[in-house]
Amino acid sequence: MTVILLFFTVVAFSQTIPNYTELMKRTQWWRESRFGMFIHFGAYSVAARGEWVKSNEKMTTGQYQKYVDAFNPVDFDAKKWAKIAKQAGICSSYC
Repeated sequence: MTVILLFFTVVAFSQTIPNYTELMKRTQWWRESRFGMFIHFGAYSVAARGEWVKSNEKMTTGQYQKYVDAFNPVDFDAKKWAKIAKQAGICSSYC
């Protein structure tokens, strides 16, 4: 029984490990891009405790509403941010 269980475990596990050559081919663009940027931007950024703050702290919609009300990105300029990021060498699939 142990041998059969071990066999099925090895077979199942080996199917989850990607082929190294295929992995390197698939991620070549990422390794060459050098820099990337993810902007956390939304009502959750007011809380300054991550984008899962509402869920992690089990807030009701009413409790979370103060962050929604306080979020007012009047100086937000997406094109300016993208230009600065590109000048810094940050590149992703949009470059």
